[in-house]
Amino acid sequence: MAGVISLSMIALATPRALAVEDRAESVASLISRVAPDEGPALAGTPSADGVGFQTEDVAIAVPSQMSDGVVISSDEGQMVAPFPSGLSVGNGTTADDGTIVYPNDGHDADVAVQALDDGSVRLQTIIPSADATHSFSYQFDDDVSLVQVPEGIELRREGPDGGVSLGVIAPAWARDADGNQVPTRYEVDANTLVQVIDASPTATYPVVADPRVSFGVGVYFYGFGAEWIALATALTAAGGGAVVGACLVVNIPNPWAAVLKAACGTIGASNMNNYLDWVRSAINSSQLKPQTCYEFRRFTTVSGPKAVKRSHCLR
Repeated sequence: MAGVISLSMIALATPRALAVEDRAESVASLISRVAPDEGPALAGTPSADGVGFQTEDVAIAVPSQMSDGVVISSDEGQMVAPFPSGLSVGNGTTADDGTIVYPNDGHDADVAVQALDDGSVRLQTIIPSADATHSFSYQFDDDVSLVQVPEGIELRREGPDGGVSLGVIAPAWARDADGNQVPTRYEVDANTLVQVIDASPTATYPVVADPRVSFGVGVYFYGFGAEWIALATALTAAGGGAVVGACLVVNIPNPWAAVLKAACGTIGASNMNNYLDWVRSAINSSQLKPQTCYEFRRFTTVSGPKAVKRSHCLR
């Protein structure tokens, strides 16, 4: 289960004495070499307030000042991706590849934002030295709660009907320039996520820390065609009652059982069964390829199966 927006924190070393434009290019080049390959950054359209990006389903507004968050909109709603708090940075400068870099005013972390062609957003921090900040706080909207789940930390938007799952923050990891693991952890305080990187004195910089935060307007499920077909078979055998009572999942094998139970916690057993009945019909009426990754989506409307990048099914 994942959403349309991803947030990454990448700690890197970068020259501090460069002109703003050159510094932006240096940061963008560094990210392209170190960050996970999730496709090229999009080129945006400048405006008086920042830079706008448009994909098939999502509009992304990146502000010129980091005091505002990145606004992600679709036909189904809008939400804000928060910047890390407590950093003193200048206005965003756009590099040639579309990366927007907010240079630090002193000797602390820079911040960089990228919009990708799948509608996701990468928000990255660039740590210049062992003396710089190694703890970053991301404060989500007041109606977003952070809940620990086996997959990491789930983002939920609460509402009168119990709320909607917005995505999952994958477990934290960090490595130094030699590829050695660096201790890192999450701390949660209400609607604020803090990543702490405990780099040892022997760590070689740059240190790379990349917790993936996926969230979006809706509930998303990813699986290979063979997995979806197996789920449809199990749902048919369950006879429309795969989820009962307090989100108890019956007659459904793992890993689907765990995924469905987590999703049911946000939309309720009755809604979950109705959605699964639609999913089963959609699978049976489609010719899914066993090794192709597909997305199913649920919010105010439902859609799928949609063929997507294979990497979505490997997370």
